[in-house]
Amino acid sequence: MNISPNTRLREAAIGIGRSKWMQQSERIKFRILVPLALALVVLLSAFIGFLNNDHRRIATRDTDISAQDVQKLLAVEEEQKAAVMATMLQALMNDDLLAQAMRVRDRDTLLERMKPLFESLHRRHKITHLYFHAPDRTNVLRVHQPDLHGDKIDRYTMLEAERTGQTASGIERGVTGTFTLRVVSPWRRNGQLLGYVELGVEFEEIVKDIHGLLNVDFVIAVYKKLLDREQWNKALASSGRQGRWDQFPATVVLDKTMGTIPQPVLEYLASARPEPSGSNHLVSWNGKDLGLAFLPLNDVTGKTIGELIVLNDITESMAQERASAWVITLLCLAVSAILFGLFYLFLTWVERDLAERTLKLKNANAELSEEIDFRENTQRDLAATHKQLIEASRQAGMAEIATNVLHNVGNILNSVNVSATLVSSTLRTSRARGLAQAIRLMDQHAADLGDFLTRDEKGKLLPGYLNGIARALAQEQQQMIEELAQLTNSVDHIKSVVSTQQSYAVGSSMIEPVQIRDLAEEALRLHGDSLARHHVTVVREFAPVPLVLVDRGRVLQILVNLISNAKQAMEGVQDAPRRLTLRVGVAAGSRLRIEVKDDGDGISAQNLTRIFAHGFTTRKTGHGFGLHSCALAARQMGGTLSAHSDGAGRGATFTLELPFDTARPPENHIERQLTGTTA
Repeated sequence: MNISPNTRLREAAIGIGRSKWMQQSERIKFRILVPLALALVVLLSAFIGFLNNDHRRIATRDTDISAQDVQKLLAVEEEQKAAVMATMLQALMNDDLLAQAMRVRDRDTLLERMKPLFESLHRRHKITHLYFHAPDRTNVLRVHQPDLHGDKIDRYTMLEAERTGQTASGIERGVTGTFTLRVVSPWRRNGQLLGYVELGVEFEEIVKDIHGLLNVDFVIAVYKKLLDREQWNKALASSGRQGRWDQFPATVVLDKTMGTIPQPVLEYLASARPEPSGSNHLVSWNGKDLGLAFLPLNDVTGKTIGELIVLNDITESMAQERASAWVITLLCLAVSAILFGLFYLFLTWVERDLAERTLKLKNANAELSEEIDFRENTQRDLAATHKQLIEASRQAGMAEIATNVLHNVGNILNSVNVSATLVSSTLRTSRARGLAQAIRLMDQHAADLGDFLTRDEKGKLLPGYLNGIARALAQEQQQMIEELAQLTNSVDHIKSVVSTQQSYAVGSSMIEPVQIRDLAEEALRLHGDSLARHHVTVVREFAPVPLVLVDRGRVLQILVNLISNAKQAMEGVQDAPRRLTLRVGVAAGSRLRIEVKDDGDGISAQNLTRIFAHGFTTRKTGHGFGLHSCALAARQMGGTLSAHSDGAGRGATFTLELPFDTARPPENHIERQLTGTTA
């Protein structure tokens, strides 16, 4: 095949043009791709460094937060345990037999009576110290160490209780360096100081509680300069604890919540620092990442006598952070490689479709910008909606608590109104006016009072009249005292209702020994006048029930509501007696069972499953809050509130069942001697 010279020249020219274009393209690629590769390497390195720093910053912040949580929880635990121990001390000091034994310094009776209670307190509340001291601060009995007594107590809390005559509390160091939260109360009877009673919880027990709550470990170190080595060794030998005085130069380890102290902590303690550093550290040990926080330990006088080292295991979170960093790094490398290849292709094709790609890029950027704007607007709307929902939920919760309080207080105010009306009526019709008239008559005859009383007809009647007025005034006084006592009980119940509703917010309750018969009678007394006005006959069926540990305020609130509902259910009964039956007993499974039965309107079958719903009521003036709040209170105490009725017009029975522990005080006890002791 022959090729003309012109064709060869044309092909050569095309080849030269392609060669020049390829050389120019290679130079463009080199000028762009090399700086791009360097920039990607620098950015990736900087990004990895930023990730590492950010991970450490987050870990340090988490350690700081953990240390703050520990400090706050320590303060809360100390305050709560001090309050509980103060309540227990008041209950102990109300025991007449204990008071008699303390008055004559009968150590055997004190020990025999208090040892079972101390063991119960130790199991329930981890109480580790119980003392009885004479008025001169000489120890009479250590229930936890009966063989050690007769020494003089000069601790700060003891001196403060002696100085102020009030209960004193705070954390103090013992002879072994142990921290103990102590509560000391003066014991007075009939104006006589019998001595002092003291309860204590070792600081290690508080730390163990926090260890369980926050899942962090602790090392408690005390400064040697504040300890006596010989006393420390003796105390360790008597208590069975382990410790090494010479392990560290400046401190001794009092306790720890882990088996082995990490090496970084050992190095810190071995550095002989006289005071805590006040800063937190991140360390690695034995394949774990730990956040260390150093908190000063202060006694009740504010003196720093040691430090609390908080160890937060952040291994899992740091592993997740490292894994995420590796994933991000690999993704960045993959994206960089893809980007580098795309740039190579783009630069190869740039001369042929640069304009088209530029247009597409502009369109894509415009769409992306619109999508970003749309997403940002959507996120702002979602955030606003979320905030509104949270506020609405908070308001609804506050409204429900308020309506429950108002409903329960409203029931009690009926009794308050009746008592106040009777007192007011008694004062308006008082015979005191006749007494004033008799006094004026005696003043008129002051000069001849003897003759007036013996000879005048009116005067002869005056002594008998005054005697009648005295009897009438005494009767009026007794009536007003009884009504004011009823009024005081109603006000106390209102306080109990408010306190109970406040306890719902913090999820806590006050468990105390209660005689259920007395509590049932108190609920009936609060409605006594109202039941009498409505001609309601009360039938009491009280089976023998031991002294039990329950939430007294909540149980009283439920009984008052049920009695009020029963009375209102019988308002429409005209041709039959109105009878309310209150039963108290023990059900199967050691559960307290209280029934309130009425002969009123009854409950239809379709309403039996709805009466405990919030807002449901069958009365025109009802609000539907009482039974709902009662059911919630029963559930929070671990019990149930149920209703039964054979139908409309056939009465109804409401049954409250609660679990309980039996309070077993010693024989010949004073009933409810431990009222106010929390379970």
